[in-house]
Amino acid sequence: SLKDAVVLDAGVPRNRKAHHANGLFTRDHTPPADLYKAAKNDLARYDSVSLVSAKVHSAKRGENNDFTLEVELLDSEEHVEYVAKRVILANGVEDILPDIPGMKDLWGSHIWACPFCHGFEVANAHLGVLLTDHLPADMYPMMIRNWSRDLTVYSNGQELAEDKIRFFKTANIKLETRKIKSFAEADQNPDELLITLEDGTEEVLTGLFTHSDTHLDHATGPKLWKELGCELSEMGFIKVDEMQATTVPGVFAAGDPTHMRHAVVAAAHQGYMAGASAVLSFVMESVKAAHAEGAEGK
Repeated sequence: SLKDAVVLDAGVPRNRKAHHANGLFTRDHTPPADLYKAAKNDLARYDSVSLVSAKVHSAKRGENNDFTLEVELLDSEEHVEYVAKRVILANGVEDILPDIPGMKDLWGSHIWACPFCHGFEVANAHLGVLLTDHLPADMYPMMIRNWSRDLTVYSNGQELAEDKIRFFKTANIKLETRKIKSFAEADQNPDELLITLEDGTEEVLTGLFTHSDTHLDHATGPKLWKELGCELSEMGFIKVDEMQATTVPGVFAAGDPTHMRHAVVAAAHQGYMAGASAVLSFVMESVKAAHAEGAEGK
């Protein structure tokens, strides 16, 4: 389409700390920074698309079926407003992690959420699973066992029911119930993960899998979806239909904010659908207006 589009990009993709992005057809195992650079190069050939380094601080619906975004330009720190007829929310999610020293710094490099994204590189190595309120205590560790049988489950001081304890014993999965004091890079090999328990015991793993809290209403940053009036699903993601349209006319959403199956390939597909649907909505608007004008002219 030749519609003018502005891409507002703060330059902090969620996967920026990951060494590789996997599962992306023809680009498997590509570093995220390379994908990010290639995406910007792809956009550069389209004269109707402007890529702006900026943070969006707020968004509101106007009275004329338009939307106003308050934006901070990162190059100049100037605050400006953009007015748009359509908005596509593709701003990712915030990973809210357990409050354990070192965890935030190592998220994405040594500690991961998705074994389909990071499991192959650490296959058959000594891995860990950190249980949280967002994880099924039985299914998730068993899923990780598809990549390694050398597995330790950390309850981090959480009391487990007797049936769960028996489950891990029967499945031959080591269970560590002591609280975790901190995470750090291992001294002898910074690619490995050092876990220090509450009593000072140290354990070295190749990596750890767990889940973050990605409920959009729990995020600490701007809640653009809420300011625009979009509804959330029971899982805490933006409600969209098969065309990536939200519950607010003129607002579309794509990628991680819309579902729990977070992957680059899924986000790319939804981004394509959202863009096409936004253009189609203009077409439908024009068709409707032409029919109305024709009816008046009878």
